[in-house]
Amino acid sequence: MECTLITGAQFDLLFENSLATVPTVTEGNLMNQNCASTFFSSGTINNAEGTVTNVYDSILAETTVSSQGSFATMDMTAGSTTGYLNLNLTNIIFPHFTRVRLQI
Repeated sequence: MECTLITGAQFDLLFENSLATVPTVTEGNLMNQNCASTFFSSGTINNAEGTVTNVYDSILAETTVSSQGSFATMDMTAGSTTGYLNLNLTNIIFPHFTRVRLQI
């Protein structure tokens, strides 16, 4: 498998708000490996609309990441109805070390 060096990541999430809510989004360990300084945004959580938007993390130094790790951790709380919860990740971008966006 080819390894791609990245300098950041971002995503938005859509979900059915009657099945779950999102109380928190926290930074994972992916970008701050080797004690790198990062700028993390837990995004905007809108449980009424079932969205979490503008979650991103960026390395502030002249370094990259190529090892496995978690970009973000999201807690979810079960809602008032039963069913299958579909999670729709959108606007997923991992900027490449040359500052070119790798669209997923």
